[in-house]
Amino acid sequence: MQRQTSKLLSNSRAETVEVTVFAEIDVTALVRLRTERRENGRPPSVTHFILAALARTLIAHPEFNAHLVGSEIHFLKSVDIGFAVSLDSGDLLSPVLRNVASRDLGNIVAAAADLAKRARSGDLILADMKGAGFTFSSVGQAKAARFATVVLPVPQVAILAAMAIYDTPVVCDGKVGIGSVLPVSLSFDHRAVNGAAATEFLDTLAAHLARPETLFAAANSTEGPSA
Repeated sequence: MQRQTSKLLSNSRAETVEVTVFAEIDVTALVRLRTERRENGRPPSVTHFILAALARTLIAHPEFNAHLVGSEIHFLKSVDIGFAVSLDSGDLLSPVLRNVASRDLGNIVAAAADLAKRARSGDLILADMKGAGFTFSSVGQAKAARFATVVLPVPQVAILAAMAIYDTPVVCDGKVGIGSVLPVSLSFDHRAVNGAAATEFLDTLAAHLARPETLFAAANSTEGPSA
């Protein structure tokens, strides 16, 4: 698996012009919502909320839901997101969650859990791994690390990585309080999209994560906030 990964990474480095933009997203409302819902059972994970927010963001920024093949950009109709699953061996697989924009949050949770379970049991098939238009990678719960760059899975034009949420002093309405921040990095192929588009993408993602209560419905059935 590592030999195959090495080959893919080498191809990506050779074929792309990779640039990364970093951001810190205020997820205070998301952390609060999950805490409130924990009283009634296990709430969706932060990853599930991010996948729902990414669906809305990719609809608003279709240039990131695309493949770059040669000199042609192929815009994809369906929002299919690969997400990294860590195996006991330490390896990573990225099964593809299909039609994310058409799924409500509960359906995202169930479908992602099924893919992760089959990834760890070795039951994925090749079709489960192919065709993503965008990839999300959660680097984990490491507290010391703040940001990470990740290699583009060609022919995709972008990938988002998220680190562990941490608490930090924030200023709101002239008052200092404690807020929760999610560090993220958006790596993209500069041949397909530019830096201005990347910052707008992150602004839109942040706007959706700031309103987590809107992420329970399917993206196709809602009109989300604009950045």
